Amino acid sequence: MRIRRALYTQADRQRVQTDIVNDVLNDPDKYLSRYASDERTHDGHIISADLMKEMFSQYAESAYSRARYGDPVHNAAQALADEQLSRILSEASPISDQALFFTGVSGAGKSVSIDTLFAHTNVDSTVHFVYEGQLANANAAVARMQSTIDAGITPTIVAFNIEPESALQNTMDRYLEEGRGATIHSMATVQSALPESLQHVHDVFGDRVNLVVVDKSQGMNHAEIHHGWDNLSRMEMGNYEQIRDRLEGALENFRELGYATDAIEQAYGRYSSGNDHEYDRGDDGAYKQSSHSQDEPGEEVSIEKGRDENESIKVELGQDRALNNAQTQEQDPGDAYSISL
Repeated sequence: MRIRRALYTQADRQRVQTDIVNDVLNDPDKYLSRYASDERTHDGHIISADLMKEMFSQYAESAYSRARYGDPVHNAAQALADEQLSRILSEASPISDQALFFTGVSGAGKSVSIDTLFAHTNVDSTVHFVYEGQLANANAAVARMQSTIDAGITPTIVAFNIEPESALQNTMDRYLEEGRGATIHSMATVQSALPESLQHVHDVFGDRVNLVVVDKSQGMNHAEIHHGWDNLSRMEMGNYEQIRDRLEGALENFRELGYATDAIEQAYGRYSSGNDHEYDRGDDGAYKQSSHSQDEPGEEVSIEKGRDENESIKVELGQDRALNNAQTQEQDPGDAYSISL
């Protein structure tokens, strides 16, 4: 197992990275056993670097520790998630010959969809595993698809599309609630690179890899499901510069509206110095800093990495193992669309 290390100017963040990387390299089984025993992972068959981070006490202690140490523990968590995928693929008696790969920009709704999937369906018996993570790196995406196919399992990529501004607000709300955010750099990188990476996957594997596009570009409560590679163009939101410009414009709009300063600074790639701020959620749903809280200067973060998830969409798996035709449906939080395998 190899884990890339970054250089941080903040001593505590550098120390946490060093401690975690060294411990993972010394005893990865300790973390993988803890992961498989965690009920959120369904015996390790939900594979996610974000969930893997929760196995690190330095990270999982609080919302503040998640915000501060998310990047320092990311590479170790990703290495462990890759190892977990490798072990799941090597199981002698797989649950099923199907697997789901959830991908998309941070704030698109991947994690909540997976939680709903396991809570309301018999997915445990219809797919061997669910992988949640980025497939915006073409080489890494091809490698994951190849290893899955080599294990006799058919991968279906479930790609989430959303307007950048909506994804940004979701990640900032999540940052204030849980400490898990995403920078506009990482969001623009992922959203601009994902369509090309998925096209490369299709070029290599053809129809041996399935694609489902969950299109929420018309709003979080209006999801359209489209089956097939001819729908890949729906993922296009522009190049890196275009998406980043949109995200920067949205951030400045949020600032003018009085949105919580910590969340805005985090999205720019700066982190709070550690003060505990208080926020009120207004009638419009936006977090705004309480009148008796004070801002502190942010600290520059040395690397930026994307994370995943937020907002609700439900995914249901049926028994006919044929993906449904595209459908459109207005959604309240309790409604669902379905992807049947």
